[in-house]
Amino acid sequence: MSRREELAAEILGRLRAAGCALVGICEARPIDRADAFDAWLNEGHHGDMAYLAEHRRERCAPGLFVPGARSIICDADRYADGSPDR
Repeated sequence: MSRREELAAEILGRLRAAGCALVGICEARPIDRADAFDAWLNEGHHGDMAYLAEHRRERCAPGLFVPGARSIICDADRYADGSPDR
């Protein structure tokens, strides 16, 4: 296992241990479907989440937002609704 893979595994392990439901790491490269994202926003599918329409170029090309970025660490969780975790 390379040092990069070890570091990724450590980061993901720490996020899981902290209770994150989903975790991942991806390259900080421009997305392939920026046109589909723009169409989705233009059709209003983002609802009340107006922040999604802000900084469209940067959302589609992370290196514009953080120059020199090579990776993106993502974590997700579900909203607490009182039911047991699945």
